[in-house]
Amino acid sequence: MCKQQLDHVSSAPRFLLEPPTIWLFGAVFCVFLNIIVLFAATNPATNDFSRWYYTGALSLRLTGSPYLYSAVEEGLLPYPYPPLLAYLCLPLSWASVTTATYIWAGVNVLLTGLLTFQFNTLLLPREGLSRKTRLQAFLVVLGLLMWYPPQLTGNVIGQMHNLVAISVMACLLSLRSGKNVRAGISLAVATLLKIFPVVMVISLIAPHRKRAMMAFIATGLLFALITWQTTWYYMSSGLLTGGEADPAEAQHYSDVLAGQHYVSLPSMAARMFTANNYSVPLFESRVCRNLFLVVTTSAILIVSIVFLRRRPHGEPAFAALICVSMLIVPAIGYYHLNLALIAVLVCYRSVFESRRPDQDSDNGSRGHWHQRWMILGLVIAFLLTAMPVDYGLASSVCPEWLTPVYTLIHTGWGLFLLTPQTYGLLILLGVCLAVSRNEDDGEDLQSSI
Repeated sequence: MCKQQLDHVSSAPRFLLEPPTIWLFGAVFCVFLNIIVLFAATNPATNDFSRWYYTGALSLRLTGSPYLYSAVEEGLLPYPYPPLLAYLCLPLSWASVTTATYIWAGVNVLLTGLLTFQFNTLLLPREGLSRKTRLQAFLVVLGLLMWYPPQLTGNVIGQMHNLVAISVMACLLSLRSGKNVRAGISLAVATLLKIFPVVMVISLIAPHRKRAMMAFIATGLLFALITWQTTWYYMSSGLLTGGEADPAEAQHYSDVLAGQHYVSLPSMAARMFTANNYSVPLFESRVCRNLFLVVTTSAILIVSIVFLRRRPHGEPAFAALICVSMLIVPAIGYYHLNLALIAVLVCYRSVFESRRPDQDSDNGSRGHWHQRWMILGLVIAFLLTAMPVDYGLASSVCPEWLTPVYTLIHTGWGLFLLTPQTYGLLILLGVCLAVSRNEDDGEDLQSSI
């Protein structure tokens, strides 16, 4: 690629545009190795797909509802999620649970490839690159993404993280290209899959995005009307707010919410102030738990509103809403941190495209250091969100000499150290807000291409 072309696409990482040959061989090797590891590590007995999603699909086929059938003695737990995923998994219910689990693992590999394509669409320009360059960039990003710890974890345990991330990414890309109806439908699908993306609907509240908001509402209403019985059951039985259809299981949901693989602030509060099987809390107090949630959530919302009020509809604002949704909504699993990559890429692209060659020396110097601080923030946020659950010190495999460390981070004040991913999201939110505030006046999401 010639120098003029590289200058034209200077916001794209150079290692994607001209990757060394060894990188390409390494990327292909990483992809094949990851697929082997994925299928070797997939365990139908403990896989989230086999325990929940398959149950919902099987129940839907046998009873007409995802919520009326379970076989706990066979490891098939009651389906606790919104009904859409059960409908999507319905074709797999005709296969055995083992076969369906491995098919789902293969689907997640394909979805990882689709997510990679979306990432490259965000990073690379529409014109000026050959097919060979785009293919090379795809292989490099795919190799990196498949080994990104949250992505790998979600693929191994059979989560729906790819479907949610692809839907959110489709919304972002559609807004960038001015396809508002498609954006609204995409965000509605993400919300129907896992609820928490509904926070991002704030980005659609604008006169020029009226069609996107109408599409979002119409998609939700249409699905609710078509599946009114299962949707009503989900909303009225306690599943939406409690995680279990049986009210007697509320304590079980509270205990699950405290799991160390959940990275939101409500989960942090559950670990610190309620009795659970994952940690020894500071003390048990529902009042302190609620106070912690009110203070932290209010602080995040107030700071976000203050910073986003001038530029509420740009790409960094959308990235900030991703972080907000993952911080304030309960039960955000570690595997959903592939969404944090979207925010990282958006901010990376915005920071580098904000460079102006005609800046005077003083402003240029200040801008240069400002960019450095934001890039440093992105790097720190990325490293923190990529930390493995429990720092890799799972109780079943933790060496005896590291047991004191494991005990420390699961007890009392040490719980503040248990989920560095939460702090990574907070830092990432700060960078998104800073980038959004420094966007040029008049620049909009659609024009940020």
